[in-house]
Amino acid sequence: MIAYEPEPHNHAELQHNTAVFPHVVTVRAAVAGSSGQLVLYRARSSVSHSLYQRAEADASAACEPVQAISLDELFAEHQIERCDLLKLDIEGAEYEVIYGASERTLARVARLAAEYHDPRPDDPAARGRALADYLHQHGFAVRLVPRPRHRNKGRLYAVRAGAG
Repeated sequence: MIAYEPEPHNHAELQHNTAVFPHVVTVRAAVAGSSGQLVLYRARSSVSHSLYQRAEADASAACEPVQAISLDELFAEHQIERCDLLKLDIEGAEYEVIYGASERTLARVARLAAEYHDPRPDDPAARGRALADYLHQHGFAVRLVPRPRHRNKGRLYAVRAGAG
């Protein structure tokens, strides 16, 4: 198992919580649509830091540079030929990660579980339904579970045909 977390304190917690599992590899970096250096915006809650500055974030919130890797490069770097479960909880970057992945990389994913958010309200591609449609076009059966009080936030579950 490989887990990416760009925020230093969250990464330290991740390392602490997984230390007893020798098969877990943790990497202090973000997964994004492309590799390189990006800005991580800190939110009031440590579970809501994001690569997108959002209205609900504290306007004076700190930001910091973080290293990012694309899903294609992550699969290549870790020599991933098959991914049984790709879990994304990346506060708005799920769209660019999925849309930026090659067909070859997506074809290696059997199941996907993600939260979807509203990082760019004016972008129709940054909608849970658009992401579900995209994944469906790439061979996944998809189920969206919207959050009742939020228009474009919820969970997305996708299973590749034949993955069970």
